[in-house]
Amino acid sequence: MLIDAKGKYGKFLKLGVQTNKGNTQAEALRMAIAWRQPKAKSFTIIRFQHTNYNGETVEEETGFADIWVNYFTTQKEGEIKLDNPI
Repeated sequence: MLIDAKGKYGKFLKLGVQTNKGNTQAEALRMAIAWRQPKAKSFTIIRFQHTNYNGETVEEETGFADIWVNYFTTQKEGEIKLDNPI
């Protein structure tokens, strides 16, 4: 079951990533795990886009990104499984 993450525009959680260039995807995954809901057993990053410092979408990796994450109450639904619930 999809968990309502109380997002402004839907049931997903929108996170902003700021890290070193070359480490953006790993940091996005770490943030998605850190911000998970207590009952979440899996999640899917439904959108990942590189941005510049001002939040504008760009093609190349800059170290900044926006991600949208859906969290689920079962391990079957999400692409990334969470072994240890909070």
